[in-house]
Amino acid sequence: FTSYEPDIEHKGFQVKKGHETKVEAFGYGRIHLSIKDGLGKEAQSHIVVRRSGSEKNVLGTWQKNIDLPPGRYDLLLTSFEPDMVIRGVQVRKHQQINTTAQGYGRIFVDCRDLAGKQSSVHISVHRAGQRKAIVGTWSSKIDLPPGRYDLHFATGGDGKWARGLVVRTKSQTNIRVSR
Repeated sequence: FTSYEPDIEHKGFQVKKGHETKVEAFGYGRIHLSIKDGLGKEAQSHIVVRRSGSEKNVLGTWQKNIDLPPGRYDLLLTSFEPDMVIRGVQVRKHQQINTTAQGYGRIFVDCRDLAGKQSSVHISVHRAGQRKAIVGTWSSKIDLPPGRYDLHFATGGDGKWARGLVVRTKSQTNIRVSR
């Protein structure tokens, strides 16, 4: 601080007019998070911060610079379906840790109606061979961790399936569906 007003005193330190006084206000560290979508392009996400190993949220933010007290944290990027998780980020006092949330690939669904016009469809995403859906979405762009997936399209009746789709980091798998 540099004071240009009369002297200031506050909880154990004094700032004198015209003099520079350095004060350690907080012992926080910073996480700088770079977020990439399924194709490696800059993205935005809401971020939930938890102490590692805890289910209790410390904070939620859209900011990519997160100031926290020292400790180990897990970051959940909730704008991805399913949530992208970064575990065990170590925050140290007065240090910045840079980390990148990347590792997903993308499935792009081109849905067309009977006339060939672009349409939308509800999609249930399943891990290959599993009955339980991990996410349901209306989005044509689905960013997922690498792996094999089955997609169910609610096109009426029993719907349609696309099975064994492979998702690789920073790559896109395209599929076309007719309603």
